[in-house]
Amino acid sequence: MSMCRRFNGSKVSRLIVSVPVADVGLIDELIRYRHPARGNRAEFVRLALAEKLERDTAARKTAIAATDPATTYTERHQGPPMALEGRIDELADLCLHWARNRRSNRTPASLKAAILQCAQELAAEDKVRARV
Repeated sequence: MSMCRRFNGSKVSRLIVSVPVADVGLIDELIRYRHPARGNRAEFVRLALAEKLERDTAARKTAIAATDPATTYTERHQGPPMALEGRIDELADLCLHWARNRRSNRTPASLKAAILQCAQELAAEDKVRARV
């Protein structure tokens, strides 16, 4: 399915990504149901890259602000806007898929792995925020 993405005259570069087959299955399962990528793996990867870049950029700015004595306490502890909340929402969505599969007596390994990875990332991010 073509998304006919326009990049508003920006230069673009093609990026080829290799991922485990289990991850492809999980991606296909996620984008099948009311996802912004609407069944398009390339769009899913583009959105994931954009989200990851946004999170990492915000985390880096937070880390820099934490070491800058000129920043106020409030500025240091605001953190990236909605990054943590967005990850929690993502975990909740994965858990809904898990519940739907469990009702059918299925336990997809790729979905289980994604839930565990998301939970580990949230825990790690929470520890980083606690230190900052």
